[in-house]
Amino acid sequence: MTILPTLADVIKALEKEPLLSPHQRRDRISAVRRMSEIIGADPASAPASVPLLRCSINAVRPAARRLTSKSWSNLRSNFRAALQGVLRQPRKARPEWRHLHAGLPVRRMKIGLSRFIGFCEANAILPAVVSDGISARFVAYLEAETLVAKPRGLHRKVCRLWNEAAETVPGWPEIRLAVPDYRRPRRTPPISSFPQCLQEELKRYLDHLRRGDLFEEDAQKRLARNTVLLRANQLRLAISVLVISGRDPASITSLACLIEPAAFKTILLYYFKDGEPSPFARDLAQTLGYSREALGPARACCSRRAEKIAAMPRSSPEGAYREESDLAA
Repeated sequence: MTILPTLADVIKALEKEPLLSPHQRRDRISAVRRMSEIIGADPASAPASVPLLRCSINAVRPAARRLTSKSWSNLRSNFRAALQGVLRQPRKARPEWRHLHAGLPVRRMKIGLSRFIGFCEANAILPAVVSDGISARFVAYLEAETLVAKPRGLHRKVCRLWNEAAETVPGWPEIRLAVPDYRRPRRTPPISSFPQCLQEELKRYLDHLRRGDLFEEDAQKRLARNTVLLRANQLRLAISVLVISGRDPASITSLACLIEPAAFKTILLYYFKDGEPSPFARDLAQTLGYSREALGPARACCSRRAEKIAAMPRSSPEGAYREESDLAA
């Protein structure tokens, strides 16, 4: 049975490491001690193993520790370097990879492919044998043995950069890697799948928000671009909820369909959690209540319901929010 060294062993090894500058030694020892404190690990007993510590480290919320994203990134980087520098033998640079790396024309590609090149060198993988299988091994390595915050994102980036190099860099292997798609399957239908009259009405309404109209009785000022995008997303999600609940998309011919009593209740309850409206549900209720031009005569009724949702207290011990009468009143 192999006994893993502890974080205390790493600190002792760093104190004796002759190849480190005083600055590097200080930063790496400090990183091990600080990380141990943050994740609640005792250096004397905590294993110096990235796979075993990864979940604890990824669960940390830097803001709760008064750390900026840059400080947290530097801490993770120094901690990883401390473990790797002590526990791993330095990789032997291979001339084939050194030549290819030197030929990359821009810094973006050099940095983006450096970790993959290092992985290949450490595992004696030559450039000519790189394949989708090697790519799969690389992402497995990232997920199991590194502290990369988004290993799948890095894997996708590496595949894209590799293909870019194959197309533009002389002497680069002509191998193409499959670029993985890690996006979750789309649950909401695209707006183009709904009746044309609904699409046109939504477009007119969003144009109205962008322009504003100061001469209306209830003046509507022009909204900022991001606010219009938010309203558009909220309305598309509201429409999609009706489809998810079983309504035929062809029957949703107007935005006014969203504030029919049964539809309004269905949409809002979809975003309730534990019987209470989520922050998104509150915002969505207000969006539906304030959509005046699109929702027309039904606006007053919807506004009352929206105000009821927005005014609900943050907690409800009695679970009154689940009562249909509260939403339909």
